[in-house]
Amino acid sequence: MSTTNDLVDGQSARPHSTEDNLDLTAMIPRVTPDPALPTSHDPEQLHRRLVLQPRQQQALEWLTGGGTLTEAAELVGVSRQTVSHWVNHDPAFGWLYRQWQEHQRDNAESRALGLVDAAIDNLIAAIRRGDLKASQFVLRLLGIGSRRRQRQIANGDE
Repeated sequence: MSTTNDLVDGQSARPHSTEDNLDLTAMIPRVTPDPALPTSHDPEQLHRRLVLQPRQQQALEWLTGGGTLTEAAELVGVSRQTVSHWVNHDPAFGWLYRQWQEHQRDNAESRALGLVDAAIDNLIAAIRRGDLKASQFVLRLLGIGSRRRQRQIANGDE
């Protein structure tokens, strides 16, 4: 697998690391398409319906690699409005782009959830060191009392 994507007129896209490179066509059989796309679960039919023009494929690869609409447009030789139209009005392009966005959100949420234990450990350590702000944060988060009461509880002045 190449680490760069060849684009129009010999220009090449920025390199993708292996873990960041998402095979969008691999998502076709495992997601339900929006109403504008075929309802069949036959991957072959979905693949035929989701075929993009070469410039669209290149723009989509650039966008999913972290590029902007303007950069994608410049690289494939179309206007920014054209790429925006593909995202918002072309059923196949828009669907694939939304699937990528959903994948990114899910990935970010999973990574953030993986940090919860460490965040709680940090709060506990800060509170044990006597960090009043950390104590107040936890009390506010739990909705316990007024700010004055929170200070009293945090200071042990019950």
